[in-house]
Amino acid sequence: MSLNSRRAWPWLGGTLAVAVGLASLPYLVAWLLTPPDMTFSGLLVHVADGYSYLAKMRQGAAGAWLIHLPYIPQDHPPALLFPYHVLLGHLARWSGLPLIVVYHGARVLGGAALVVALYGLAAALLPDRGLRRTAVLIAVFTSGLGWLTLPWGHLTPDLVVPESNVLYAMLANAHFPPALAALAAALGGHHQAIATGRWRWAWMAGGAAALAVLLQPFLALTIGAVVCARLLLTARWERRLPLREAVLALPLALLPAPVLAAAAVSLLGDPALRATAEQHVMLSPPPWDYLIGYGLPGAAAVAGAVLLWRKPQAAGGDAGARALLLAWFLVGALLLYVPLPFQRRLSIGYALPLALLAAIGVHRVVWPWLRERRGGRAALAALVVLSLPSTLAVLVLPVPGALGLREPFYIAAHDQAAFAWLEATIPRDAVVLAGPRHGNQVPALAGTRVFWGHPFETPGSEERLAAVRRFFSGDWSEEERRAWLLDTPIAFVYYGMEEQQLGPWDPDRADYLRPVFARGPVRVYRVVR
Repeated sequence: MSLNSRRAWPWLGGTLAVAVGLASLPYLVAWLLTPPDMTFSGLLVHVADGYSYLAKMRQGAAGAWLIHLPYIPQDHPPALLFPYHVLLGHLARWSGLPLIVVYHGARVLGGAALVVALYGLAAALLPDRGLRRTAVLIAVFTSGLGWLTLPWGHLTPDLVVPESNVLYAMLANAHFPPALAALAAALGGHHQAIATGRWRWAWMAGGAAALAVLLQPFLALTIGAVVCARLLLTARWERRLPLREAVLALPLALLPAPVLAAAAVSLLGDPALRATAEQHVMLSPPPWDYLIGYGLPGAAAVAGAVLLWRKPQAAGGDAGARALLLAWFLVGALLLYVPLPFQRRLSIGYALPLALLAAIGVHRVVWPWLRERRGGRAALAALVVLSLPSTLAVLVLPVPGALGLREPFYIAAHDQAAFAWLEATIPRDAVVLAGPRHGNQVPALAGTRVFWGHPFETPGSEERLAAVRRFFSGDWSEEERRAWLLDTPIAFVYYGMEEQQLGPWDPDRADYLRPVFARGPVRVYRVVR
């Protein structure tokens, strides 16, 4: 049964609709429950990153293809960065739709593509329809056991690492779903190229790999490592040099190479941009956190992998599928702790081979064992139920969290008016000083630069953030505050509720600031030099 079968599409369409609907439901509920005199931002997960994506989209909407990172206050050469979000900004300009509408449209379409690509991968690697459907259901709807540690405040990857979980990735942002879809298409197409010997599949796989790397550059490591491991396993099992397979894998390296080169030149060619890359540190949690985070589906995947290693016929006699699944399973686990500062990012896509192997484990190991015992069906149902609460948690918890905190998930009317004034009045290259929350929002909602606004995208982030807090607090004398401010490129100071809560300082008494906007508790000042 292939993806081209008419019998596959009704089931796949229903699964796709449910998955996309669930991943969009929290946003709909949060929007419907918007508090009075506030606007829903359209962001619920990793909100600081969400505002940074909208900031890049805003530059695309203004007509730019090469952008300036607005969280860097100093000038740097326009760079080819975040091309997907810049393209979405152009789509917003061409369509006349708000940025957040285009953002969620891309998220929904990317999620639909992910479910289709996931089934296509399952169709390429698993021998029958039951295994394929089980793999898709496990990948999309189940999760780990992090909900068991949640009451003690311990968060495991299934609750905090969206890229490690399919439905969470579909909820989190606009680029994870298409990146995962492209990854599935790349490795599934690579397998088809080897199985059929057709270069058409090889070049399609290379194109998908290039798209995956464009959306998430870290996937270059995943694709390269999995393909190399697959070749090694083939050489070991078949006692030959897999030259044919290696040649058919060339497009997977050739087509993404220009994408990686362009990103490297853009990111490393300027000291300020290079500094942002150097502070992008995201280390993996301890191994036991991943064991909890992948939970029962992960355990079923281990059972499936052991069976596949010992009995090749478990993959339907397809030696290539066996090699790819086991290579991805083994290499994916090793990549989680490769000595790189962004190792946590390398969890992206690991849920895909786990789901396929878990389907084998459930059908060929777990269910046959339970079927021979009294209460086997009830035990299997209990295992399924235990794998659902974390999925429900990532769908449900963001909404009451947003309603409780309000900002930055919602934007107060007075802040909205201030952002609109900044956008309409001051130059785009003007630098605004604001508190941490507003500093993150200003580039996205007003289109101007900020002194500090993002923990990774602002060079010297910790030092700059500390200076921001000191400026708005009462720790500095007026002479110290004036000297520091005039030594920076800051042209405007944003003073709202957040900034007032940082300390007792009164900007109206500062003779080096001139008020230029006021709305409710929000004031904006121009720096007098």
